[in-house]
Amino acid sequence: MELLMEFMGKGFTTMLMISMPCVLTAAGIGLIIGILQAVTQVQEQTIAAAPKIFAVFLVIMIGGFSYVRMLSNLILEGTNLAFNV
Repeated sequence: MELLMEFMGKGFTTMLMISMPCVLTAAGIGLIIGILQAVTQVQEQTIAAAPKIFAVFLVIMIGGFSYVRMLSNLILEGTNLAFNV
C-alpha cells in the first residue's frame, strides 16, 4: 500500500510539472490582456483567446520532449513496479 501511495504521489507530481507551465502561461497572458482591456476600455471577450492559445502552443512545443520523457519515465517505473514486485 505504501508503494502504491508513493507511486501515486509521483504521478501527481509529474502531472503538476507538465500542466503548470501551460496554466501559468495562460493565466499570465490573460492577466496582461485583461489589464490592457481595462486601460483601453475594450471589453471584447474573444481578444484574449488567440494570444493564450498561441502562448500555450509555444510552451508545449518548447517543453514537449521533456514532457514526453517525464511521462515515459513514469510509465516505465509503473510497469517495473507492477511486473517485478
